[in-house]
Amino acid sequence: TSRSEELAMTQGRSIENFGGNVHWTPAKYYQPRTEQKLLSILEQHRGEQIRAMASLHSWSPVAATTGITIDLKALNSVRILPDQKSVWLGAGCTIQRALDQLRRQGGWTLPALGAIKKQTIAGAISTGTHGSGAPGMSHFVQAIRIARYCPETKDVVVDEIEDGEELRATRCALGCLGVVLEVRLPIRPVFLVEETLRVAPSLSSLLVRYSDNPLSFFVQAPYTDELVIWERREVSSVKMTFPRRLLAFLYRAHNFWGVDLGFHIIISVLTRLKLPAFKKFFRMFPRLLLLDKSVVDDGEHQLTLAHDLFRHEEMEVFIPEEHFQEALAFIGSVIKLFADEAAELSPQTEKQLDKEGLLGARVGSRTEPQCLYCRAETLNRR
Repeated sequence: TSRSEELAMTQGRSIENFGGNVHWTPAKYYQPRTEQKLLSILEQHRGEQIRAMASLHSWSPVAATTGITIDLKALNSVRILPDQKSVWLGAGCTIQRALDQLRRQGGWTLPALGAIKKQTIAGAISTGTHGSGAPGMSHFVQAIRIARYCPETKDVVVDEIEDGEELRATRCALGCLGVVLEVRLPIRPVFLVEETLRVAPSLSSLLVRYSDNPLSFFVQAPYTDELVIWERREVSSVKMTFPRRLLAFLYRAHNFWGVDLGFHIIISVLTRLKLPAFKKFFRMFPRLLLLDKSVVDDGEHQLTLAHDLFRHEEMEVFIPEEHFQEALAFIGSVIKLFADEAAELSPQTEKQLDKEGLLGARVGSRTEPQCLYCRAETLNRR
C-alpha cells in the first residue's frame, strides 16, 4: 500500500539471504515503489549506514546492516530503446522479467545472462556475476543511473555514468558507488545455442576449444583429475526442424529433472551417508552425464540453470587463464587433503597454504562429508 511504502517496516524485522549464511536485523526497512520515494529515504537518513538489497542471491554479507535497509525489488521497470538496440532495466528487475519483456516486445534478448534468472539486474552487475561465456553481464554495462550524496554539497543527487573509470567500477561496485536505480545494457535478437558435453583429456586440449565455443564453461570433478566441458556456441543459422525441437524439449526435461533437481537431491542424500559413498559418486559423475550429444535450443534455456531451487552456498574466485593449470592442481590437492585421503601435498601447494596461514588447517576424518565443486571460466580481461 501507499502507506507501507512511505513508512519503515516494524523494527526487529529479520532478513536472511538466499544461502542462509547471512542474517541481519536493520533498524529500519524500506521498499520504495518509486525513485522519488527512494530519494526521500536517503534525505531522511543522511549520515546513517544505508545498504540496498533485492533478491539476496549473493553469499557475501555486503548488504547486511544494523542501519537502514532499502529493498529495491519494486523498482523493476523495463524501458526498451529499439533504435539504439539497448534497454534501461530498473535495479530490482530480475533477469527473468527482463528476458520475458524483451522477447515479448520485439524478440530481443540480452547478450549475456546470469546462470540464475531470479537474480536482479543491480545485484548481478554489482557482484560481478559471471554468467554465460567469457564476458560476464557487467562487461556489457553501457550506462548506469545511481542515487548518492554529492561529495561537495552533501545533497542527494541522481548521476548518470556513461564512460570512464567510474563506469568500469560499476562492473563489481558492491554498492560503493551509491544506490543503483537503472542499468542500460545492449540488446540483440534472440539466438540459438548448440551445447555438447564432453570429457576433456587435459586442460590444454580443453582451452583450445574455447576459440570455437566462446560460451563454454567447464568443471573439475572432485576426487578425480577429469574435466567436463559444456561446449557452447551460437548457431543462429540452424533451422529448427521438428526433430530438433523435440530433442531440445527432451534435453530441457533432462536438464531440469536430472541436473537441477536430481543432482541436488542426490547430494542431499549423500551428505547423510559416509564419505566413501560421496567420493564414489563424484568419481562416477562424468560418466553419468549425457556426453557427446549436440543439442540446439534457445539461448535462454541453454545458458541458464535452476540452481535457485535448492538453498546452497558458493565460493567464486576469478583466475586469469594463464594460472588455470596451477589453480586446478591446487584445488584438487586441497580437496583430497580435506577429504582425509592418503595424498601428499606438493611442495608448491604446501608453500601456498603456509603463506596464507592454512597449513595447519587439515581436517581428519569427517563425520559429515563435504562437497567441493569447482567451476572455472575464462576471463575477458577488458
